[in-house]
Amino acid sequence: MDPSYNNSFGSFGSGGTGNGVIFSGGVSGGDSGGGDVVLASGSEKKSKKWAVVLLLFLVVALVGGGVAFLLLGSGKTSSKDFRKDFNRFANYVISGQESDADLTVDYDPSYNYFFLANQGTQEEQIVLYEKTGELLNNFVDGYNKSSDDEKKEFDSEKMDQEIKNEVDLFDFMKIINTKKVLRDSDIMEMYTKNGYDNTLNKVMSYYSFDGDQSNSYMRNFSEFFESWVKAQLGILKTYEENGCVMDGELNYTCQFQENNNFLEELSQYSETVRLERRRLVYYYNLPLNFIENIFTINFLLKGTNGGMLTGENG
Repeated sequence: MDPSYNNSFGSFGSGGTGNGVIFSGGVSGGDSGGGDVVLASGSEKKSKKWAVVLLLFLVVALVGGGVAFLLLGSGKTSSKDFRKDFNRFANYVISGQESDADLTVDYDPSYNYFFLANQGTQEEQIVLYEKTGELLNNFVDGYNKSSDDEKKEFDSEKMDQEIKNEVDLFDFMKIINTKKVLRDSDIMEMYTKNGYDNTLNKVMSYYSFDGDQSNSYMRNFSEFFESWVKAQLGILKTYEENGCVMDGELNYTCQFQENNNFLEELSQYSETVRLERRRLVYYYNLPLNFIENIFTINFLLKGTNGGMLTGENG
């Protein structure tokens, strides 16, 4: 309850009894000429006075209790509420059903969960991620509004970390998985039309991360992606400088074998492309990690450490 409310309630309860004066200027008429209303000092009058005081006390107590209930209830959600929000989010990702029921399955990395099975066209991806994001936000909002006492039921510090990781992961996946994947041929086409610098700027702005350095997924992906793009463009520029780009296409039959510098540069760029492509594949396969995190959060909500997933449910 708000301390200021307690103070005002206490001061009201201790006053109103001095000199027999209850209130001023509320009633006019009689021989008093419309001034203050003063109760007589007889036993009958005192009885009426205390009846009025008691009535006012009860009214304030009832009204105050209702206000306090609203104050406490409006800013917090119950543990039951945010757990149900989590269940709706988790069940939708796993089975496509917005159910309040607790999870009854163990994590299986080989299972084709709903969220994985519906990684389809760009339009389908957008619908899937919009709905998933809505349910995830409901859970996170309810969790953030829950009281510290409710969070004592589990390791809240670890839970905070897992939830932040899940939100960061989702925000990242929504950006890269609702856009067309850029391929070597796309880079080639853009390079022949726009040149090195313009293509680099255009490609790097394709994924709108807005310089979010707090999200490790976005930060690391951006680093690997930029390295991959520059290596791709380096290959194209090297071919072009040696006369091996014709009509917007690489001429693999052009005579560059005698140029040792060309071969060395080409080899370095090609190795970087292979390395960064392997790194980027990991980030395009993160939906499975997203599902695994759900089971970890579920175990934490049950008061377990969430370390070993398979076989710990129950």
